[in-house]
Amino acid sequence: MSTDIDGWIEVWDEYAEAWRAVMVVNNTLVDQDYDVFGLLFGVRNYAGFEPVAPARGAPLDASRQVLATMPAEEDEYASGHTWITLAEIKAIDPNMSGATLEVYTFEPGPDGELVEMKHRSMEPKIKEDGAEWLEGDKLFRVRRTRAAVLYEDTGWDRLIRIMEILAEKYDDQRIRMVVWFD
Repeated sequence: MSTDIDGWIEVWDEYAEAWRAVMVVNNTLVDQDYDVFGLLFGVRNYAGFEPVAPARGAPLDASRQVLATMPAEEDEYASGHTWITLAEIKAIDPNMSGATLEVYTFEPGPDGELVEMKHRSMEPKIKEDGAEWLEGDKLFRVRRTRAAVLYEDTGWDRLIRIMEILAEKYDDQRIRMVVWFD
């Protein structure tokens, strides 16, 4: 069974002294990337990251739009209610690695250059970070997933850029992502 993300980007409106929802977050905008889910929120954390904002629950001061669309925390089809600020996201070291060794597969692209494929095996046959072996025209490399997954072309990089654009008007502590998973 797969896990999807839903939620909102909110900004703090200092004049109204309230959070305002400005944009929906879901799998239409960002990829269903379990490495990012694990890094940020501790959900489907197969890479073994120390999550930044795991299971904080719904913010008590969430905007009306968030409260109207967020399922109850007791809902059997939704879980992992939490939130994270842009400041917390920006503080993540992209070189930080997860604890789990994973196998990354590289195959020749149209120009013959090796291209990393999304498929990863969870059980490497050589349990050493940096180990490599060839099978036919495929290269297999064992490594720990890095926090730089936030900035790969999965939609998460664009979402963070949107939050950074909002930071030009609001500061990093006044922009947050409120999410839940189903």
